[in-house]
Amino acid sequence: MNQIKSVICLIGCCLSIHLGAQNIPLGTWRTHAAYQMVKSLALGNNKVYAASSNGFFYVDQTDNTLNTMSKISGLSDTEISQIAYHEALKTLVVTYQNGNIDLLKSDEIVNIPTIKTNKNITESKQVNHILIQGNNAYLSTDFGIVVLDLSKNEIKETYQNLGVNGRSIAIKAATFSQDSVYIATENGVYYAPFNGSVNLQDFNAWQRFEPSTGIDTLEFNYIVSFASKVYVGRTNYELYEYAHNNQWTKVSLPAPVAPNTGQIRDVRASNGQLLLSIDHQLLLLNAQNQVTIFTNSKLNSPQVALVGANGVIWIGDGVNGLVQKNGTTYNAFFPNGPASAESRHLYAYQSQILALSGGYQFDETPLNSSAGFYLFDNAQWKNYNAFDPLHSHAIANVKDWVAAGLNSQDQQLYIGSFQSGLYVFKDNALTSVAGSTLRASTDNTVRVGGITTDVEGNLWVTNPSDDIARRFLHKRDVQREWSVVSAPTSATGAPLGILSSFGGYLWMRLSPAASAGIWVYDPQLNRSKVLNTTVNNGNLPSPRVYSMVQDKEGQIWVGTDKGVTVFFNPADAFQAAIDASKPIFDGQNLLRAEKVSTIAVDGGNRKWMGTNNGLWLFNPDGTQLVHHFTTKNSPLPSDIIYDVTIQPQTGEVFVATDKGLVSYRGTATTGEQTHQEVKVFPNPVRPNFNGLLGISGLVDDAKVKITDVSGKLIYQTQAQGGTVSWDLRDYTGHRAKTGIYLLFSTNADGTETLVTKIAVIE
Repeated sequence: MNQIKSVICLIGCCLSIHLGAQNIPLGTWRTHAAYQMVKSLALGNNKVYAASSNGFFYVDQTDNTLNTMSKISGLSDTEISQIAYHEALKTLVVTYQNGNIDLLKSDEIVNIPTIKTNKNITESKQVNHILIQGNNAYLSTDFGIVVLDLSKNEIKETYQNLGVNGRSIAIKAATFSQDSVYIATENGVYYAPFNGSVNLQDFNAWQRFEPSTGIDTLEFNYIVSFASKVYVGRTNYELYEYAHNNQWTKVSLPAPVAPNTGQIRDVRASNGQLLLSIDHQLLLLNAQNQVTIFTNSKLNSPQVALVGANGVIWIGDGVNGLVQKNGTTYNAFFPNGPASAESRHLYAYQSQILALSGGYQFDETPLNSSAGFYLFDNAQWKNYNAFDPLHSHAIANVKDWVAAGLNSQDQQLYIGSFQSGLYVFKDNALTSVAGSTLRASTDNTVRVGGITTDVEGNLWVTNPSDDIARRFLHKRDVQREWSVVSAPTSATGAPLGILSSFGGYLWMRLSPAASAGIWVYDPQLNRSKVLNTTVNNGNLPSPRVYSMVQDKEGQIWVGTDKGVTVFFNPADAFQAAIDASKPIFDGQNLLRAEKVSTIAVDGGNRKWMGTNNGLWLFNPDGTQLVHHFTTKNSPLPSDIIYDVTIQPQTGEVFVATDKGLVSYRGTATTGEQTHQEVKVFPNPVRPNFNGLLGISGLVDDAKVKITDVSGKLIYQTQAQGGTVSWDLRDYTGHRAKTGIYLLFSTNADGTETLVTKIAVIE
């Protein structure tokens, strides 16, 4: 198993772990998972495994290291639901929300996609609980119990329709006690004898405990065996015990103490202890049901707990990651990453990437996200939110961050909320922009939809509303004076995203829900125009516009729910007739069957496009497909792409999906007028390197030749912006031999040149 590893020291606080190099090789991926919300744990082989909302990591206690794994390092999927370890077989069972299964063995990862690919299962395929018994793993699901043979790496059988009269019921968890198997379900607790003569696939073998036995037949979420008894619990702080006397008894639990709300997150028997994970507390029960309560600032939202060697307790916390309780000492740690898997909007500025968690639904109803925002700088994430003061930079509880813009004149970074207006972000602090003329919507929220600056340094902010009379464009000039522009009556939708064109016009996409098209505003002459699907007035393929970007030639590319169109001459927006053109790819309008949610332009003027069917890269004019990345051929966690942005100096493409963030090191960067800190990576090239060699920092669209030391031409190409990639093969397809190679780079007229060396070791 290939993984990323970092040495850690357990010092009683969250560690900021540096994972990997600052820049990754060309053509490779890296994941940016959120590791803080740990929801499942497993102990085995002297390791502590932790699954978060969209990440996976483990502590190797033999060398005190923290390790991460993902699709990049061999896992088959994302969004883990449950994990469990079989000590004798040295196998970690990893199940995913879509029903996929991985078995992590000592020397391989075995994928079992049987449940995931079964089209006959109409219920949720997520595994709710894993029980290890013998060489089998019993997987509790909403459609039944799946028996997985871990020695043969195959599904052995499935128990379905176990309810009264063969009714289909969701199974929440299972346990074995004495000679029977017990299950917690959506309508009570069932049991059946467990021996070779009983067919557990027959619902007649199962019996339900009726109210006469002391428990009701409503949903139970947890069931475990402990101290020769069976314990069953539900989230509303109820726990019952069964001593095999056909009678259940309610366990007396201590009254919840604030801020505990009395909600059970998990019940687990581990190493001779019964553990209840509840809000802000961990309860430990002995065989006599005597309760010990553990509280600590690092126990914010315990989700699951296990007892390891020497009585050390490991807790998966919903805020503090993996927490170790060793005596009276609590240590919380997790790999560096965004605080949450929520990422909807991305913004690149200087050498940093800003990820914003907020958003709105199709009808512009706010999502009410409080996850804050995350800043990627020098290969590390810094988090800004109100809910996690232990590990993040504390900011006000502002909801639904949706837009950002850097003003090149005053170097101020402005961030907009879809509920609370406009802010300046500086020195790790937020300040509400004073004197703003932004106006409240009918729900008393101050909505910012988009932010941009023009060449003169004026700040422009869209102010959408659910009321057409309250839809505005606001300007803050270099003297910090505000003025307001009302949307024209023909703009029937709220103004959202905005860009400033090279010609000085402001282009705003209007609400897709209103099928309203694009509002173009000329600040010099104070005139407006709304472009739509009408011929000579935009000729858009659809009035539902989801994305806009200006490329390096000043053309404006527009993404709709029926593909892509381009305004080649946006300066003609106010001419009597202006129509967009539809690029032709594969004999039809570009992505005509796709909702194009985002478009980004890289250093080579190529177009990255995100849809609900993955990530697409096209050549500069959109006529040739370079890449189409999906979950099937890449580490993308989802095919639903929210946003894409590109770090211009490195060409790293950041992708926000509905299941988290990843990035891909593209082969194009922003070129310069002169050669700037030219970097060759890797250099030297080692024998085990099979990727693309990258050369960055070149002049824009440089012509590049690579020769051996005798001057024989090996390879030549033209840079994508300021970057060139080389697969280390010559024109005959043979790999370069050991030696020193010379790279010659020049601009179009030969006035700017560079020579550097590349060492290859085979």
